[in-house]
Amino acid sequence: MIRFLPLGGADEVGASCFYLNIDGTGILLDSGIHPRKTGKESLPKFELIENEPLDFLFISHAHQDHIGALPFLIKKFPHVKIYTTKQTLEVAKLTLHNTVRITNEQMTGTSDQILYDHDDIDLILRSITEVEYQKSIEICGLRHSSNDVIAVTFYDAGHILGSASILIEYQNRRIFYTGDIKLSSQMLMDGAVLPDKPVDVLITESTYAATESEEIGTVKTEGEKLIKEANRIIHTCGSVLIPVFSLGKMQEILMFLHNKMRSGKLSETEIFTGGISRKIAHLYDTNRFLVNRKYDSIKLSEIEQFKFRYCKSRLLQKAFLYCACIKRYDAGEYYVEQTDEILAAS
Repeated sequence: MIRFLPLGGADEVGASCFYLNIDGTGILLDSGIHPRKTGKESLPKFELIENEPLDFLFISHAHQDHIGALPFLIKKFPHVKIYTTKQTLEVAKLTLHNTVRITNEQMTGTSDQILYDHDDIDLILRSITEVEYQKSIEICGLRHSSNDVIAVTFYDAGHILGSASILIEYQNRRIFYTGDIKLSSQMLMDGAVLPDKPVDVLITESTYAATESEEIGTVKTEGEKLIKEANRIIHTCGSVLIPVFSLGKMQEILMFLHNKMRSGKLSETEIFTGGISRKIAHLYDTNRFLVNRKYDSIKLSEIEQFKFRYCKSRLLQKAFLYCACIKRYDAGEYYVEQTDEILAAS
């Protein structure tokens, strides 16, 4: 018998966590935290499986809404075996440490009470087993009631570095969990790789499922709008501030800007980046031949970038691009903020 129970992320974006019980073998798909909630409300409902077997956790990728609750899961289920791709593990070593202080404060409301620390993160990371794309592993839980094993295969989801969709096969049934998936190519990452056989059950994200594609716009048309506005501001000695996630979007935007400058479509200007995004970009470089990455002959670290740490408020005499305040309105128009001042940023 196969049972399915969403613990989070079933009717909203955030805290993705899905439980499967396959003839006594307990499996969790992701363990995320909700980005717009605080305290216990931001966690998956782990209490729903307190009396259920839990043997394995499969992590699809390293965004916080899919991995951020991992330390809290391990507190409740310290015996669970964790699997993910090599690249997701490498990114998690950066991101989980980076969020220790913030997550603790959000959970407790104070910086004095510590729920977990960097040593706990190190222990968790050392317990994670790496899985290669499209190489099946066989699993069987402690309470498994059948002689048939469960086969699990990770497929490149095309979302960010290391992202995976997960195929679970058992007794001629095939369950496919997409995680966050991107079927078409991005600037850096190629589109997702799918199983070559039909699946019986599909567990998938639906962030834009009810949105007409015309309302979203294409990468090409949205990119052209961005470049047009950026050029306008650069030519008036303004600043362009671009808000992007440090994992995935920053690297994609950096390559996009580099290509547009190289082709002459974007005026030459200095690019400032900072924070953990640079360290993640290094992982994109070191893994560029191991994943389906485009432009693998180009290292992101070799694209000229200036590290912006601190700057007193002053009039800027030259253009400035910082991967951190373009606003996009519902009508699809961009408003690129022009500013005479720069605030301190790390």
